Amino acid sequence: MISRLKENPSQLRFTLSKHNRKHQQILWYTLNVLDVYTTHRGLKSPRVREANPLLPSRPSFGELILFKTIFLTYLHDMPTDSYVFGNKLMAAVVANNTYVLHEVGIIDLND
Repeated sequence: MISRLKENPSQLRFTLSKHNRKHQQILWYTLNVLDVYTTHRGLKSPRVREANPLLPSRPSFGELILFKTIFLTYLHDMPTDSYVFGNKLMAAVVANNTYVLHEVGIIDLND
């Protein structure tokens, strides 16, 4: 059986991207949850301060959640490439938070 369907390349219904938007969004929200978790855990040490200039130096858990809720709601509809960039940035933030947790003795990365 021969298909009689013809494609019109000028009328593609989707945009080709090397990044899957849904996967990037899942990673984005996961990294932001890990940021809140590692920040909150680090703030249990008096030697740790929040580096984000939009937050107090020692925000409460509620302040972290409120900030992330507003931040993530505002950025929810950003383009896929922005999610990719944001994920790289947030991965670096979470890695830094993990390093700080190690430096202040909250976790041991040498196992």
